[in-house]
Amino acid sequence: MTVSKIFGAVRVKSHLRHTVNYLKTLGVPGNNSIQVELGSSEGKALTLQSQFGGQHSGLRVKMKSLPMTKEISGNMWHSWLWLKDSGLPLNLEGLCSIQGVFSQFQSRAQLTVDGHKLLASGFNVSAGDGRLALQLSYSPLASNQTRPRVGLGTALTAQFKGPLRSASVDVQCQDWRLRVMGDVGAWRAHGGSKEARVTLKHNVQGQSSPALQLEAWGRLTGSQLRCSMAVNPELSSSLALIIQGHHLLHSKDLMVKVVQNIPKLLVYLPSQLNVRSQLNQSQSSVSGLLEVLSGRRRLWALGELAAIESGYRQALELKHSYPQLKPFPRTVAVRTVYEARNWSYQVQHGAVWGNQEFSMSGLYSAPPALELGNQTLKVQIKCIPRWTSLEVTLERSLQSRLDSVSLGWMRHGRVEQIRALSTWSRSEEINETKLELKQPFSVTLSQLSLHTLSHGSQREQRSSHQTHLTWDSAVPVNVSFSLNKQWQTNSSRGQACAVFSTQQMTMSSVKGCVSVGQEGNTYSQNAELRWDNRSVKQGMKYQTLSWSGSHRVNSVEELFYTQSRLSVTGRPHQCSLTLSLINSSTTQGTNMSLYSESKIGNWSVEVGGSALSWPQGSSLQVQARLDGAERIWLNGTTEGRCFQTTVGHTNGPDLCEDITVMACVGTNHSLMVDVQKRDSCSKSETLGRVSVGTANQKLMLRASGCLESLTAVEARIHYLSSQMWNKLSERIKTLQHLLTEFRRQSTDSKLLQELSVMLLDVSQRAEGLLGQRDRGLLALWQKSRLRHATTNSIPRLLSLLQHASLMGQQELRRPLATLAGVYQDVNGQRLETLWRETVSLCNERLAEVVEALLGNPPLRPLARAGAAMFSVALDVAGQHTYHWMETRLAMALSGVRKRLASVYKLSPSECSVTVSLALPPLSQSKWPQAGLVEVLLEEWLLRPLQTLAAIRPTAELYRLKRKIMDSPFRHQALLVADQFVMTFDGHLYELPRSRPLLLAQEISADPSFTLLLGSDSQSFLLIEMNNSTVNVQHNGQVRADCTNAVTHTFHSDSGVSVRRGSSIVQVSNQKGVSVSCDPSLELCSFTLDGWLHGTSTGLLGINDNEAGNDFPLPDGSQAENLDSFLYSWQMKPERIRPRAPAAMSPVSCDSLFSSPDSPLSSCFRVVDPAQFLSVCESSSSGAPCRLASAFVRLCQQNYIPLEVPVQCLKV
Repeated sequence: MTVSKIFGAVRVKSHLRHTVNYLKTLGVPGNNSIQVELGSSEGKALTLQSQFGGQHSGLRVKMKSLPMTKEISGNMWHSWLWLKDSGLPLNLEGLCSIQGVFSQFQSRAQLTVDGHKLLASGFNVSAGDGRLALQLSYSPLASNQTRPRVGLGTALTAQFKGPLRSASVDVQCQDWRLRVMGDVGAWRAHGGSKEARVTLKHNVQGQSSPALQLEAWGRLTGSQLRCSMAVNPELSSSLALIIQGHHLLHSKDLMVKVVQNIPKLLVYLPSQLNVRSQLNQSQSSVSGLLEVLSGRRRLWALGELAAIESGYRQALELKHSYPQLKPFPRTVAVRTVYEARNWSYQVQHGAVWGNQEFSMSGLYSAPPALELGNQTLKVQIKCIPRWTSLEVTLERSLQSRLDSVSLGWMRHGRVEQIRALSTWSRSEEINETKLELKQPFSVTLSQLSLHTLSHGSQREQRSSHQTHLTWDSAVPVNVSFSLNKQWQTNSSRGQACAVFSTQQMTMSSVKGCVSVGQEGNTYSQNAELRWDNRSVKQGMKYQTLSWSGSHRVNSVEELFYTQSRLSVTGRPHQCSLTLSLINSSTTQGTNMSLYSESKIGNWSVEVGGSALSWPQGSSLQVQARLDGAERIWLNGTTEGRCFQTTVGHTNGPDLCEDITVMACVGTNHSLMVDVQKRDSCSKSETLGRVSVGTANQKLMLRASGCLESLTAVEARIHYLSSQMWNKLSERIKTLQHLLTEFRRQSTDSKLLQELSVMLLDVSQRAEGLLGQRDRGLLALWQKSRLRHATTNSIPRLLSLLQHASLMGQQELRRPLATLAGVYQDVNGQRLETLWRETVSLCNERLAEVVEALLGNPPLRPLARAGAAMFSVALDVAGQHTYHWMETRLAMALSGVRKRLASVYKLSPSECSVTVSLALPPLSQSKWPQAGLVEVLLEEWLLRPLQTLAAIRPTAELYRLKRKIMDSPFRHQALLVADQFVMTFDGHLYELPRSRPLLLAQEISADPSFTLLLGSDSQSFLLIEMNNSTVNVQHNGQVRADCTNAVTHTFHSDSGVSVRRGSSIVQVSNQKGVSVSCDPSLELCSFTLDGWLHGTSTGLLGINDNEAGNDFPLPDGSQAENLDSFLYSWQMKPERIRPRAPAAMSPVSCDSLFSSPDSPLSSCFRVVDPAQFLSVCESSSSGAPCRLASAFVRLCQQNYIPLEVPVQCLKV
């Protein structure tokens, strides 16, 4: 290592040489050197060189700093191959220099790689002239020799002083050039106008015109904006944009115009588009306008919002012709004006939606007090094109009132209107009311008008009332009423007139007047009736009658109320008549009541009625009250499908009794009639009940009721009616006495005489009617045929039916005795006597034959004794056979006896009867189509006749034999060709193809039997009994305990027995479980003794004689459907086994299971073929014969000698 200093430079050299082989093995060359030189003669310089064997590298950096020049340069070189492979060039040179000061300087920079100038730039600034220039060139090395070298040159110039500022950018590549030029005038100038311009050109080598040319220009003043832009103006595909705007103090507008014919933009933007918007504002209003034009399409929108005096005004209008805006009509407009002054509010609203117009105006005025003004509400609504209008006016003041409603619409090209008007005005002495109604719905009352005018003066002591009523119907009618009254201290006068006129009357009008006067105790009355030129007059004067009353109309809930009082001079009794009509209806229902009261002194009679209706029903009640305490009422109510009527009597709070009759019709076509009685306001007691309905496929008739209850009710009704008749007779006699006295005192008036005579005649007729008690409702009921039938005929008929039913049941208990009795009645001889005579005759003939055959006389006594013993044995055997047959027949006919007992039941102690008739299994849709009578005739008459005609004696004999020989202590299920099963309780269905399936297993922790179908590919049926396994295979072989092939018999230590014959395989154990298979018929039966009742589960069901629980699941519950039941008993691993194809059956399902000529028909009365037919029709072609073999097996089980049809034996 050497260190030296020469002319201000410091140099350090270091050498390393060696001949050590170990270092060479480590990769250290034999000749290595490093040299570092640092000098400052012309500036600052740093040199670093190294040698590592034959590889050289170095780095040289120079910096020069002069007052006007600053420069830095550098160079790096090497000969290392691994650095070159890593991407580092062999030689790198860089230079950067700056000359001048900041106000005016020049700079340059360049970068050279392996002798190639990669990057060069220059940057010149002249602050005094306001100019700036920048140049940049970039020329990268080519990645390979085939690709050309690509270079990029950029030049930037800018002028940033003076009124016009400009800038330009020029970017040039090998095959394209991009130039951008722009200038801005009046930059940073206050006021005046500012203008800018930009030009962009993109040229591609080989093209005469620019690929992209953009020219933009804009000018901005204090109140105006104008600008434009053009894209490729010299080409066929170009775009132009023009924007103009004005900004004034109270208005602003903007206009945009686009013109283009670029194909890719024509899909989204039309060739011409003009958009104009305008906004005007003032201190109290704002308005805006938007207009869009594109070709023939136009969109125009206008909006306005203005504040007016005490309110505001707003408007919005839209018009367009664009098909893209199809959900909106071509014209839409909304206008609203609102004003509020003091306590008055007014709103006007209008809307247009296409060809529909809607307008509404409203005025509401509500002063704090009516003294300050009127309360007013006016609403007006119109709608076009239906020409519907609604006008409502409500006005209130201290002295008047106005209500008006008008609704109009267009119907069949004619304007129709509903109009209702009500006005009322009042002053100090005048009261006026007007009511008008006009409607087009009914010609009977198309127009109605009512006008009343009342005038009264207490000072002048007079009053007048006028009423005018007109209505238009088929015949227009006018009715006028007037009432005048004048009074003084000891006198008063009144006059009432009525005028009635129509256009179709033969007379012009009818007018009638009645005047009444009083002076002291003198009364006068005059009446006059006029029509055309004719008149009738009447007048009288008397001093005996006093009349007063009060009347109200539309008072709260009272629609009408009138009360009149009449008294005779000198008599203490006062008569009064009150009549009222009350409406207590609500939104939930209607309630109308009519009430009348007649009173003479302390005696009174009240009669009233009310009608109610609500959404679920309606009710009507009529009642009468005597002297305010005793009350009789009748109430009828319908609600839903029920009707109820009640008759009751009340006399005080502790005595109330009623009878209720209720009839209901159920949704299942049932009928129930119930009669109940209640005494002393206590709990109800049922007098009688009748119900008719269906239950469990039966028509049920139940009736209950005792004759004693009916007699007690009749006696009570007779007692109460007698009391009331006596009270009414006493009141009628009192009324007759008063009328007689009144007639005696009114001898001066002919009219009063005639009136009293007429009233006396009416009272006498009423007295005579009350005296005819034998013609009352109770008497008519007691004499009616209905009561006679209820109390006599029906009970006697029910007793006869009960006797006949009991006799029939008794005879069915001993059927042979009944037949013997019939024989005795027909022939006059007892059957036992005939039997003994026959046995005696046989004995005598036998003795004669024996004596003739035996020639030895000593043997004859012995022969006679043997014949006698034979006769006794034959008699005893006949008697036992008779009793055995009678017992078995009684058991066979027990079902008939039970059905007969269930048809009719009578209980005299409970006063009830029940009739039950089995209904045919028909769907509900057949009843309304054919009718109840037709269906019952067909099912109960015609079908039994057809069944009787189709009876086969052989089948009936077999059916009787089965009932006699049947034993309920054995349960059997069937498996048919691994396709069908019949459960213990008689359900037949088809098995799925997935295997294995659990057919049956004992319900126990250690089951004594298990049947498994298809446990493997060779096995047909796997039987497990008492820990022994028997496998019945498809080829007919039988294996016991997996190894032993059974040829004839097999007995296990656990008590399982297997026997194999030529055509049958039987497996059984000592507990009563047996399996029998016939390979030729592909049929297996599984039998359980009665000791195993209800102990099995699986696909064969539960052997408990209950068909309703024949689909058990492994958890003990019942399956909801057949699919879930079959899936639950599939054992794992599950596999789908193709079923052996069955040959085409030569017979059909109908010919085997429904035809009367079927070879199986003799068993149809014992085994029901219906489900065999149903399953057969839904199964494969080979199903008929397979099911026929199962059917034959069931018939043979029921002691019917039946064989498989010959056609199926060939299959």
